[in-house]
Amino acid sequence: MTIQFHLNRAGFFATALAISCFCVIQAHSQITVRASVDGQYAAGFAPPDAHAAIGPNHIVSWGNNSLMILNKNGTVISSQDASAFFGFSTGGDGHVIYDEISGRFAFEVLSTNASVGFAVSDTSDPTGPWHKINISVPGLWDGYGGNGIGYNADAYVVHVNGFNNNYAVIAASNTINLAYTLIAAPGNVRIGRPCSMTTATTGGPFYFVEGNDDGVNGQGGTVGTIEVLQISNILSGTPTYTDYQVPANNTGASVINVSWRNNLLAVTGFGPAGGVNWYLLSTSNNATLLQKGTIFPDNNGGADVPSIAVAPNGSLGVNYTAGDSSNITTMYVTGRLATDAPGMMRPSQTIISGPTSDGRWGDYSSTVVDINSAGVPQNTFWACNEYLPVPGMFNWHTRVASFSLDTTTNFGFELPHIGPGTYLYNPSGEAWTFSGTSPSGSGIVANGSGFSNPNAPEGTQAAFVQSYGTITQTLSGFTPGILYTITYSAAQRSGGSQHGGESWNVDIDNTPIKTNNPGSTSYKTYTATFTATAVTHNLSFVGTDLAGGDNTVFIDNVVISPALNPVSPSVAVTNPTNNTGYGAFAPVNLTASVTTNGNLINGVQFYVDNTMVGQIANAPYTCAWEKRFRRLVFLPMRLN
Repeated sequence: MTIQFHLNRAGFFATALAISCFCVIQAHSQITVRASVDGQYAAGFAPPDAHAAIGPNHIVSWGNNSLMILNKNGTVISSQDASAFFGFSTGGDGHVIYDEISGRFAFEVLSTNASVGFAVSDTSDPTGPWHKINISVPGLWDGYGGNGIGYNADAYVVHVNGFNNNYAVIAASNTINLAYTLIAAPGNVRIGRPCSMTTATTGGPFYFVEGNDDGVNGQGGTVGTIEVLQISNILSGTPTYTDYQVPANNTGASVINVSWRNNLLAVTGFGPAGGVNWYLLSTSNNATLLQKGTIFPDNNGGADVPSIAVAPNGSLGVNYTAGDSSNITTMYVTGRLATDAPGMMRPSQTIISGPTSDGRWGDYSSTVVDINSAGVPQNTFWACNEYLPVPGMFNWHTRVASFSLDTTTNFGFELPHIGPGTYLYNPSGEAWTFSGTSPSGSGIVANGSGFSNPNAPEGTQAAFVQSYGTITQTLSGFTPGILYTITYSAAQRSGGSQHGGESWNVDIDNTPIKTNNPGSTSYKTYTATFTATAVTHNLSFVGTDLAGGDNTVFIDNVVISPALNPVSPSVAVTNPTNNTGYGAFAPVNLTASVTTNGNLINGVQFYVDNTMVGQIANAPYTCAWEKRFRRLVFLPMRLN
């Protein structure tokens, strides 16, 4: 929302106070990382331009300036320099895709002789023959400005020169000699990111997508719009262009990566205050915005190189990196089911972290859907991005990870991370709350600790309840009247220090819904059921120690089904009010009120022109602001 107020400085100046709030979702796992392997490394090059494509049985991974083929277990089959692959000198900025329609891989890379190399595999097996050509490019090629590959049912489309609005078209039926037509689009449209149109039909349109942050190019030239360029009759040599200007925001739309499937167009780019903006559009009738949102990194750092994919069921997968104030950069994945609350992404999951580069980071990443061994696209995702194992500029590695979106809600114990072989009583700062100290308390235990605990069934950490200890979490998103099932794993501590084993209850709002006697020293599955009576309930695991003495039970892999639908917190401005006058040099107290709706709030951050001017951890949320002639944005602090 926007609040107008006045500042008295030789008269009154109307100033817009723009306020945004974003959901804080509790730190339970809603995303499962299924695999994480190293892709092609890019030693000697900066940046790495991490990119990967996934076929039925293979991963094809790009890193400046070479190509690697792996199986889906991460075993490297081959690695080849791009110049050797094409037979001529290449210059980087490569992209690789899997064509779901024809069942082939396609690859493009810039050359050093005013050309672009393009190749298509003979089959879905990238270790077999490839067909290759060299596409001559008029003028200076533009790699950073959106070169890449898209396709529909009729053609491969290679964006070869953003400066001159040039693109090459290769008929999909012509995958042997790859004869191409070079087309210069008219100047009143903008050639942007080409779409891989996975479910296109013969004779259908092709789309380029670009963001407008300069108000110049494209019909209308409106800042803050997403420009969707529809090209009809793309094989005709004289295609028809329709330029849709889709309002996205009022500050300038950034488009870094796009994905299209079943008339859903997903777009991602840079957002405010170091975040990632994402948009979901429909192309079934012109181009219209369905929903949008902003992802803020869990490390409170600045996000970079995002990418996005649409799954067959309408789910979205997103991948990005973010560097924090400790000079650590982390690769994250996140996403949303089509049934999740509009405008919301799930909590980001860490893939890998490493030092921040002392050189250039970038220029892009990739997120795609998985393809099973029968060649059928799945509702799971693969992400490819970059990291540095040690500080430096040219020791780039890429990481390829598979992830899925949980249809149930998993409340794990991976945070706070306490390190292998350790345990911690009464940790704080996360969604679960613990109690007490030895010998009657609760906490987190890591694999290999002195508690003689079995390895955690989910992740590398579990909770423990000792004697009369408790662990509790306030959960939001229940639907009153619905029967919910709590499924979890539990195991007794082994060894002579135990006195018959720990008994425990599962409580909802301090009322037991299931009592449990001591069980096995290896993890077994337990369930408890209850009917929700409110949107928010407190879930607790309570030690009852019926046997007496020092006894401990380990608990992990807590799942609630059906999945919860948390209500996002809301933030309201209480000061200044609309049309309030202030002296030019008088301080302004910025005040916000927060309705948590059952969420755990770490605080409120106040932003002016995307620069944080204050952070208030607890209510009342009031921040003194001295420089007042700017746009103000404040948002709930992300929960780590």
